[in-house]
Amino acid sequence: MFRYLILFLFVIISGCGTSDNPTETTVFPENIRMTVTTEPDTVASGLENVFSTVTVTLTDESGTPLSAGLSVHFSANYGTIQPTTTTNESGQAIVRYTPPLEPGFAQINATYEGIHGPVNGGGNVCIVDTRNPVSFLVSADPPEISVAGEGNNSTSIITAIVLNGIGEPVTDEVD
Repeated sequence: MFRYLILFLFVIISGCGTSDNPTETTVFPENIRMTVTTEPDTVASGLENVFSTVTVTLTDESGTPLSAGLSVHFSANYGTIQPTTTTNESGQAIVRYTPPLEPGFAQINATYEGIHGPVNGGGNVCIVDTRNPVSFLVSADPPEISVAGEGNNSTSIITAIVLNGIGEPVTDEVD
């Protein structure tokens, strides 16, 4: 009779608490829909050429994009963002959000001045320090072992990979 140990382990240590990119859609009285997305929704702090693309999509009640040339205003409580842009032929206003040097959590706000008043929406961006571990993956080779003395493998090599907030291996020494 064989007894086996199967090892599967994934642990989150800390982070911004999100692993997906939620899209916020808001419907307003004049039947305008504003959808705000941030891609990626987690970015590294303190690195050059790192940004998140913020896309606002304005549609009518049937999903038809609003016309090109409509002004959409943006703000962020942390980091920098282009303050104003206009919609394209797909009803989208697209800007870049640039994170600050320190980790944190940014709330992105968007406003379209509609006929019946402002239409507001928002999204979030998590800014992480890529030097800090936030999770790790553990694997075993072989993944199954027998009880010692039963004739099969009774040892396994365990490997751990420490990951940062954007899912990359941590390469620097951490205090």
